[in-house]
Amino acid sequence: MLTSLFSYLERYGWYTLIIFAVLYVGYQKYLSDKLAEYQQNKELERQKKDDNVQRDKHKQKLEEVRRKQQEEYDAEVQREIERKKQLAEQRRLEKLEQAAKEKGGDVFNAMDFVNEQIASKKVVVFSKSWCPYSRKAKQVLFGIYRIDQKDYKVVELDELDTGDLIQDVLQRLTGGRSVPRVFVNGQFIGGGDDTERLHKENKMASLLKDANVEFVV
Repeated sequence: MLTSLFSYLERYGWYTLIIFAVLYVGYQKYLSDKLAEYQQNKELERQKKDDNVQRDKHKQKLEEVRRKQQEEYDAEVQREIERKKQLAEQRRLEKLEQAAKEKGGDVFNAMDFVNEQIASKKVVVFSKSWCPYSRKAKQVLFGIYRIDQKDYKVVELDELDTGDLIQDVLQRLTGGRSVPRVFVNGQFIGGGDDTERLHKENKMASLLKDANVEFVV
């Protein structure tokens, strides 16, 4: 076998050497640069991917920090709003108390006032003159059903200095301080939408009749 190899090299050695030399030069000239460029591109892609991951993580951290800062700011704003509301309520009560003292009377008792109004008529509406929902309720009760004036009373809270105190009491009694607050025969039946709904469901007439309400013919 060695004899054959030596014989081959003696005969074709230079050709083999030249072929290897050509292949080596070709590799160095063409393939080596391409391979290095390919490896460099792969490395750049990996670095870019790592950079994107790091950038996303940094962005998420910033967003989390901003979210927490916004939550803290919103909470502080809400606390400030509550403090201002409490302060305004305290000042309002102080003014009412001072006004009552200056007039030589007792401090206004909103609960007694509300109960007295509810008991005074068969139909009582706590309203505000400008409120569209209040107008809706009054239109149903006094426009459609034409309740006799002696059987109903409307308390316009925006025309009273004690309107806010009365609404506070209405909230305790009915679960809401929005207007209108409609009472029939001493029972709370709802607001403007509720009054309209009872009419459309043909339930309002029976409620009024059960309360012995008289109507204008």
